[in-house]
Amino acid sequence: MSMEESHPLSFSRKAVLIEAFNTIAAKMSPQRFLSTSGFIFLCDEAGQLVRHQEMSLSYEVQQNAEMSLDKRNPWYEVTQVDDNLVTSLIHYFGDVEGTSYYLGLKVVGRFSQECLHEYLLGLMVAIEERIELTRSHEILFEITKKIHSSIDVDEVLHSIVSNINGLFPSMQTDLWLSHDSSTTLSFRTFNFDMGTEEISLRAFMEGNVMMVQNEQPSDGHVVRLAAPLRGKQGIYGVLEMYADQQVQITSKDIELITILADTAGNAFENAQLYQQSQKLIQELLLINGMAKQLTKTLNLDEILKYVLDKLLETYEAEYCVILHYLPKEERFVVLASSHPEHIGRSVKNVGELARMTQSREGLIVSDAVLGEALLSSYRSLMGVPLVSGLDVEGAILVTDSRASAFSFDDFKLLEILTQHVNLAIKNASLHKEVERMVITDNLTKLHNRKFLNDRVSISVKQDKQGALILIDIDHFKKVNDTYGHQVGDEILIQVADILMNSVRKSDIAARWGGEELAVYLPGQTLETALEVSERVRSRIEQQTEPRVTVSLGVAAWREDLQEETVESLFYSADIALYEAKRSGRNQFRVAVTS
Repeated sequence: MSMEESHPLSFSRKAVLIEAFNTIAAKMSPQRFLSTSGFIFLCDEAGQLVRHQEMSLSYEVQQNAEMSLDKRNPWYEVTQVDDNLVTSLIHYFGDVEGTSYYLGLKVVGRFSQECLHEYLLGLMVAIEERIELTRSHEILFEITKKIHSSIDVDEVLHSIVSNINGLFPSMQTDLWLSHDSSTTLSFRTFNFDMGTEEISLRAFMEGNVMMVQNEQPSDGHVVRLAAPLRGKQGIYGVLEMYADQQVQITSKDIELITILADTAGNAFENAQLYQQSQKLIQELLLINGMAKQLTKTLNLDEILKYVLDKLLETYEAEYCVILHYLPKEERFVVLASSHPEHIGRSVKNVGELARMTQSREGLIVSDAVLGEALLSSYRSLMGVPLVSGLDVEGAILVTDSRASAFSFDDFKLLEILTQHVNLAIKNASLHKEVERMVITDNLTKLHNRKFLNDRVSISVKQDKQGALILIDIDHFKKVNDTYGHQVGDEILIQVADILMNSVRKSDIAARWGGEELAVYLPGQTLETALEVSERVRSRIEQQTEPRVTVSLGVAAWREDLQEETVESLFYSADIALYEAKRSGRNQFRVAVTS
């Protein structure tokens, strides 16, 4: 029987052969065939005695016996000339590490050759089995040690496949995995289209080794064997082996494959758990880092930019957007986007967005075909709503044009990050609202007097010119007395709205006090101020209900004409306002400059 080396591990078959001979020979009783003394021996091709086992203490082994080996037949007769005629039969073991070894039996007298043949053959088979068992244990130990020495999923899977291929070179190997893995090895995944007759799916579902042999298979695989990769927490995949011709697979081979697959499953599970723990640590560091960074500033624009950059970096995504929801209008507005040109755009509350606003829960899409939906085309999407109580206030979307670009773990991390982002946005919005309230009149929503004074002071120092318009509602006390203070407040609000719609965003509209309002036009000339004054006056007269009129006083300054101060500018405008009221109201007057 040829015993060729067929695995990539170091394996001393000579040492195993001698150990197996010593163990088996001592247990093989010759009494069934022999009744006299003798011994079993192991010799090399030169006739040198390597090992022997006595059958009876009454026989003395002759170490220097000359043996004649007839290599024409697998069985040989060796005759030793001494006082008694001794017949020995030997069986050729084959090449073991470059040397041929022979198993023989020496007894006194002549016996049935068939009897001796049967005895030696049984002994040889027992030794061969012992060698194979020792070989399997050593291989299993080495492979197990190698597999468990690594916590890298890629290395574990590579070790599994390479050693299986080494043990069974006549068969090919496919790796099936049911879990996400970062391995660079090629592997197959289970899907719902697979038939129940698929051997790998059956092995995975039932958790047992499966083998089929078919002389005329449709796929060309005569022999197919599938062993599940079982761990303590579940089954992670299947090791499928197949051959295009008949291959002898013994029960011991199946036992070895089963043990190896279970070992590989446990090692794979450990490697996966290690990678998951490392990923969890990285996620915790990311969450902690984001939480710290988000608390460093209350500037909403800075927060939104930081969040976008971090999400794009974390998920290596192509697009990210933060939306604000307007429930009354059933639409979203882009607060921040990785494409800056999208900021301020409107997005209808349909599709995935509608699903999120209705369920108030996030979603993940692995392979969608939606064209240019949601401002950017995508196949993969993760979305999480920004929720306050029972209300949806916005959403964060991360998209990519690749299918299955995001895992479920990515989605769960985004849900956690969104909670911190939502809190940071709320804090920044509240801070911004407090700042607005500090500088804003609560009734009219115009800036207050202090803010106006501060901005005029800055303009007088930095600009080359400017103009101030003071506005007073005519007969406002009469309005309050006639219609009540509530209507009086509504009139103030109407006038304020008209004022804000009649000036530029860079102009400063403010409530000066009571029924007096003001507008400062930084960098503008007196001519511009007069145009604005007439526009404001006429619109108020036409658009208020009940109808009211206003009187206006205009004062302008230029750095080349006089050195203006805030106090003198307001004083000049106030004098002009008084002149307008004294002249009959519903008009404007210009301050006289020195």
